[in-house]
Amino acid sequence: MAGFTFAQTASKPDVLYKKDKSTIQVIIEEVGDNEIQYRKASSPTGPLYAISKVDVLKIVYNNGDVEQISNESATPSTAPKVTSTKPTVSKPVAASPAKEAPAKAQKSAVVTTLPSSYFGIKAGGNLFTRSVPSGYNTPGFNVGFHGGVFAGFGGKRLTFQPEVLFTQLSTTYTVADATTQTTNQLITVPLLVKYAIGEGKLRPFLQLGGFGQFLLSSSYSTTVAGQSQGTQSLKFESLEGRIEYGAIGGAGVAYSLGRVQVLLDARWYHGLGVNLSPQPTSGFIRMGAVSLGMAFPLGQK
Repeated sequence: MAGFTFAQTASKPDVLYKKDKSTIQVIIEEVGDNEIQYRKASSPTGPLYAISKVDVLKIVYNNGDVEQISNESATPSTAPKVTSTKPTVSKPVAASPAKEAPAKAQKSAVVTTLPSSYFGIKAGGNLFTRSVPSGYNTPGFNVGFHGGVFAGFGGKRLTFQPEVLFTQLSTTYTVADATTQTTNQLITVPLLVKYAIGEGKLRPFLQLGGFGQFLLSSSYSTTVAGQSQGTQSLKFESLEGRIEYGAIGGAGVAYSLGRVQVLLDARWYHGLGVNLSPQPTSGFIRMGAVSLGMAFPLGQK
């Protein structure tokens, strides 16, 4: 018979009834021509096991459907198969004919964890200011935006996530009757370690790491007593003062839509220094950011 693919969608496990009268509580993944692939109910994201169909009498699915196993075309195996650990299965015994499984016992696969390797896109808004020397008034928080790409590499819970983002930040300063607005465009590169919590379609996560950002361009406009003085662009003669670095911390949630993950995260950027000598003691970025993104699995069918 043709192979069918299954995935556990309820809390109650499937049950394998073996020819030696023992039973195994499992999550059926695939019933093929010669073998049945399953995961242990106690470890639904654990190793994938395989047992020859000649060892199995029937399968009782979690919805109550019963599949009597026909072994007419099955080939006895001398050893069980497993992808990442060693299962315990019985030796083959004589096969007996039976009926085909009901069609309604088929189940559709559901991705419930963030893939171990993925890439994605994201965009969002920033609320930021900069640190100032003691005794000075803070410039207040200003609104900006960002967008870019990211990737993830690691396990189901702990992943390394590098990102490349275009960021635009605008800051307004007022001294007496003069107001100056500065607009900076930057490339921001966060390097994060992400830890996912729990199981299921909705999974929160924590993220911690560092960032570096490079100032691409900067312009400013000044208004004095209500009269605009025009807009000017800064010209850079070297890289000095254009690279800033710091730490990031945040949290978010991932929601599974089939194989695609929708990600919502919030984080805090805390600037620690710039490439200037001597190193300044203020002027470092203080920024909150909220992003919405989508992640797509890499190397998975």
